Amino acid sequence: MNKTLILYKSKYGSAAKYAAWLNEALQGDIKSLDAFDYNFNDYDQIVLIGGIYAGGIAGIKKLKKHMSALTAKKLVVLAVGASPYDKAAVSKLKAQNLQEMSGIPLFYARGAYDEQKMKLIDRTLCKALRKSLTKKDPAEFEPWMKALAEADDGSYDWSDSSQLAPLIEYLKVSMQ
Repeated sequence: MNKTLILYKSKYGSAAKYAAWLNEALQGDIKSLDAFDYNFNDYDQIVLIGGIYAGGIAGIKKLKKHMSALTAKKLVVLAVGASPYDKAAVSKLKAQNLQEMSGIPLFYARGAYDEQKMKLIDRTLCKALRKSLTKKDPAEFEPWMKALAEADDGSYDWSDSSQLAPLIEYLKVSMQ
């Protein structure tokens, strides 16, 4: 019997929300990466769900440290970000984060954006980035730039369990 472990690293809650939804669909074990003991022995599949911060996927560095324990496991990553899905951006994200792990599938889901919930450093960075975008031609914006410019100081939640459908299908097929 295949057993799935859902690990998540969530700063503001979107990755945790997707982890809970995925667990409802798969009935695996769900653990915060910060509370996990890195014992993968009981699992055949591991799904890492992490938010995207400054081009990095939260939790990837910790997982890379334990790759020797994951060689016989099916590993999948779900990145959660504030931008709408963009194939080129996801490919770039994979190249930046999973270079040594090229055979690992990367899925994407859109999360939330709420400056009021952000820590001061993150809020300051977002405001500075948004200000720098006013000097650029909007026609040349990358998807994340467009999403940041449109977000202003508002609160947005694009989280939707239906965004997990491709990942759930992939995992169910791989469990057979």
